[in-house]
Amino acid sequence: MSLSAFTQQYHQNAELTLTAKFIRADIFSNIYLVNDRNVLIKYDSTGKVIQSQKFMSYGDLDNVDVRDPLQTVLFFSSQNRIVVLDKNLVELQNIELGTQPVEQFTAGCKSNQNGFWLYDPDQLQLRKIDPSLSLVYESPKLTFIPLKRISPIYLIERVPYLFAQIENYGISIFDQYGAFLSTIRDSNILTFDILRDNIYYLKDGRIFSSNIKSYVRKEVTLPPHSSAILEFRITEDKLILRDSTSLKIYSYTL
Repeated sequence: MSLSAFTQQYHQNAELTLTAKFIRADIFSNIYLVNDRNVLIKYDSTGKVIQSQKFMSYGDLDNVDVRDPLQTVLFFSSQNRIVVLDKNLVELQNIELGTQPVEQFTAGCKSNQNGFWLYDPDQLQLRKIDPSLSLVYESPKLTFIPLKRISPIYLIERVPYLFAQIENYGISIFDQYGAFLSTIRDSNILTFDILRDNIYYLKDGRIFSSNIKSYVRKEVTLPPHSSAILEFRITEDKLILRDSTSLKIYSYTL
């Protein structure tokens, strides 16, 4: 079932005044916010700060993968570096990739079995590496995308799929081995999230769901007075909306 398949009842848990580069949410509805100063702040589902950590040495923090709430994975593409934290944001592992198997990745996410998916702009491929940094799988070259500059900006793996938001194109879906499956073609998508069998995406201030298997698309009913949304995250019982000055956390029932 998707959130958009029912009439929703929303309860606002919190509203925080803040600015952010991006937000993520784990399966427990903890929220991870990265601000312009490269500070990672972890909140609980009520908006209370749990922990924060500043990262000033590795360049811009491009992505935070929270698929495993016990291990938060950070991606710094400018230094070809991956940093793994525990649930308290304490560093467990610091991985400098060097030049192999990806000389300079531009997008990344955590994969199953402690591996990582990385986009290699030189080869125009998505590449999966294992914990020993050996190449495991790779996608076909993304030359089928009719753009001069092919630039995935956000990756999410939810077995058995890998999802790639490609700037000015849409969301492409691959299987867990990197084989291309399909695309939601829409250059106006701002961001997306995955819940169960549905892709949720933000477009023109509205959130839509698209079923991965049936491709049925529906619009999500939003809480009253939701406007100028820049980003959202969705979990089993929370909808988190961010605009330019605030973060709002809602519980919902179906």
